[in-house]
Amino acid sequence: MKHLTSASIVCAALLFVGSAVPSQAAEILFSSTTGGGDITTGSLGATAPLVPSFPPNPIGLSETFDKLVVTGAPSNNGTYSPLFLTESFDTSTDILTLTGAILGLSIPTQTLVTIQLNTDLTANASTSSVSLNKPSAASIVSITLSPTLLADLGLSGATFSLNGLTDLSGSCCVGGLNYQSQTSASLDLVTGVPEPTSWLLTGIGLASLAFVSRKFLRA
Repeated sequence: MKHLTSASIVCAALLFVGSAVPSQAAEILFSSTTGGGDITTGSLGATAPLVPSFPPNPIGLSETFDKLVVTGAPSNNGTYSPLFLTESFDTSTDILTLTGAILGLSIPTQTLVTIQLNTDLTANASTSSVSLNKPSAASIVSITLSPTLLADLGLSGATFSLNGLTDLSGSCCVGGLNYQSQTSASLDLVTGVPEPTSWLLTGIGLASLAFVSRKFLRA
C-alpha cells in the first residue's frame, strides 16, 4: 500500500508538471508605421458604434498596414513589409477583413485574416480623437487565416485568438464622428502550441496513473 501511495504521488506530480509547463505562443502582428486610414462613428462616447463612412458603402473602418512581425512560429519568423495591406470593417455583416500581399513569404494579394463578430465594432470617440475598442472574446464568432500564410509559417491547423486590435486617430472635422490620419494601428493574433515536454510529462503521468490504478484494483 505504501508503494502504491508513493507511485500515486509521483503520477500526480507528473500530471501537474506536464500541465504547468508553459506553452509556446506564436504571434502574428500587423501594424502601421506611416499612418493612413478612416474611422466613422455614429456618436461620441466610450462605446460609440462604427457606421458607414460613405453610405451606402457599409465600410466603417479602413486602415493601411505596412509591417508584419512573426514570432514563435515553427518557420519564417521575422519582420516583413507587406504590400497593399488593408484592414476594413463591414458594418452590415460585422466582419473585419485584412487583405494584401507579403513578398517576403511569396504570398500574392489575397484575404489574409477574416474575423466574424456577432456585434458592432465600437470606439472611444471624442470631438478631437478616437481609439478603437478591442472586441470581447465572447463577441468573436470565428477567426480565419489564409491557409497559404499558415503553411508558410508552419502553423497549418492552428487556432488563433485576438490579442489586440488598436487604432488611434485624430478628428477629421469639427464635431468629431469622422477620424483620419491615424497615429497608430495594429492587429495582433496569437496561438498557443503545447511544447513536446509538456505533452510527454502529461502522457507519462496518465499512463503511470492507469498502471497504478490497475495494480491497486488487482490487490
